[in-house]
Amino acid sequence: MPNHAQVTLAGHLGQDPQTRQTAGDSVTSFSLATNRKRKDGDITTWWRCTAWGKRGEAIARFLKKGDPILVTGEVCNRPWTDNDGNQRLSLDVDVRDFSFLGGKDAQGGHSGGFASPPEQRAAVTQNGPQGASATDPKPIGDPSFDPEEDIPF
Repeated sequence: MPNHAQVTLAGHLGQDPQTRQTAGDSVTSFSLATNRKRKDGDITTWWRCTAWGKRGEAIARFLKKGDPILVTGEVCNRPWTDNDGNQRLSLDVDVRDFSFLGGKDAQGGHSGGFASPPEQRAAVTQNGPQGASATDPKPIGDPSFDPEEDIPF
């Protein structure tokens, strides 16, 4: 029987995603905080996450520190050496899929990293939503973003 380790996490970014280029593709790294409620307070678990290619680029483009995200990926151990020369292991997540979390904020933009261009926010604030109802599912966002072209999945 094959072995498989997968995790699904819903949390908030602990830092802005960092994208760098490798020999073959781009890789985006970020930390993710998940919280558990306990009687004596919250317990925060920090996860190191890595997303490759267009998937990681989309995360870096639309999310920033504090934004919520849902991540599904494979759990893996990564060896590293600390400042004292000791070998350590880090439990990391290789991101296979993700979903943006959050909704519209008070200015008509999105919380969770989906900020509207300033001119659209001003139009919504000054003139109301201009024909859109409060339940209109169409987000006000980056008009140049096309999910069919910009996100490969």
